[in-house]
This record gives sequence, structure tokens and C-alpha cells, in this order.
Amino acid sequence: MNNNNIDIKVTAKDMASDALKSVKGSIDGLVSLATVAAIAAVAQQMYELGRKANDLNDVMTGFSRSFGNSVENLKKLRDATGGAISDMNLLQNANKASLTGISDNIDEIATLMQIAQVRGKELGISTQDAFEQMSSAILRPAMLKRLGFDIPEALADASAGMSTAEQKAMGLDIVLSQGSQMLKDYADSGMSVADEFEQFQATLDNLIGVLGQMFLPVITIVIAVVAKLAEGLQSLFT
Repeated sequence: MNNNNIDIKVTAKDMASDALKSVKGSIDGLVSLATVAAIAAVAQQMYELGRKANDLNDVMTGFSRSFGNSVENLKKLRDATGGAISDMNLLQNANKASLTGISDNIDEIATLMQIAQVRGKELGISTQDAFEQMSSAILRPAMLKRLGFDIPEALADASAGMSTAEQKAMGLDIVLSQGSQMLKDYADSGMSVADEFEQFQATLDNLIGVLGQMFLPVITIVIAVVAKLAEGLQSLFT
């Protein structure tokens, strides 16, 4: 056989072998990259879960400081809203009401949340959105008109010259007095489909919070390990 033909065949075989090795290396690299990406995606989800659990713990601490018995008082808020607002939002709303000076009375805050639930139905918005808007409006009573509360023109004009404390007191009185009638009007309305959707979302949010708190120690360890892995990978490209 011609030596040139032998050399060509050997060279071709070597080139094919090198090509296969290169392809295998690329595949191995892609598999490794895909594995790292999958780990990173799981770590990101665990981070979000852990962050929500940590936020819930912080908000609960503030709630306990403002209202004392956190378990009993949280139950009052849950019962008042029929489970339509997540624990996180209930705690945040109560803390906001306390810190902004709207009210430190948990029963009063529970009533405000019930009023927000009714007004939310009428406006086609969630209970949470209605409560947030109502809380802001209580601090500036003239804004309560936007939520359908009856504010006499003279009273709205007079509020402009009031102190912040006086405006809060007036806004709270308007919402509680007119809201009480609203609650009576809706007492026998029953649960709507929208209520059921809100309950489902709140239940889901609460479940995520519970799971996050249960696995927070494990999540903390996993995130620390993945962070080290990310630092090592980053060093390869810098």
C-alpha cells in the first residue's frame, strides 16, 4: 500500500478522534453548565422562599411589639376578613395603622379591614388594595371621596386647616361611622366568587410562608453553598 495513503488514513483517523473528543468535551461542558443553571434556578426559588419567611418573621416581631399577643390578635384579623387577606398583609396593614397613628386598637383595625373588604367589592378591587387606599385616605380625609365616602364640602375644606392628628381622627370617624352601615347592608350578602379567589390566594401565600419558616435553616445553608459555587465559577471567567 502506498505510504501516502497510509499517512492520509492515519491523519484522518486522528482528526476524527480529535473532533469526537472536542464534541464530547463540548457536550460534557453543556451538561455541566445545564447542571449549574438548574442548581442556580433551584437556589433562586429557595432564596425567594427564605426571604419571604424572613420578612414574615420581621413583620410579626413588629406586630407583637405593637399589639402584644400576636397569635390571638392575628386570629382576630383572620376572622374579621374571612381569610381573604394573607397573614403577611394582615400584619403589614396592622403595623401600618399603628405606626401612622390611625389606630392601636386591634378590634378597630379588624373593623377597618372588614370595611375595606366591602368597599373593595363595590370598586372591583382586592381587599388588600382597598385597605391600602383607605388607610392613606384616612390621613387626608378629603381623599375619602375617591373611595365613595360621603364628605361634605364644608368638612373637606375645613380639614385643610386641621393638624395631622385632627385629620386622622376625622378620617377615622368618617370611615368607621359610614363603614358600619356598609357592613350592615352587606351582612347577608354571602360569599362571592371573588371572595373565594381571594381566600385561595391568601391560603396559598400563607402556605408558602409556613414552608419558608420550616425550611429556613436548610435554605440558609443551601444558599451559602451555592454562593461559594458561584464565586468559584466567576473566578474562571475573570
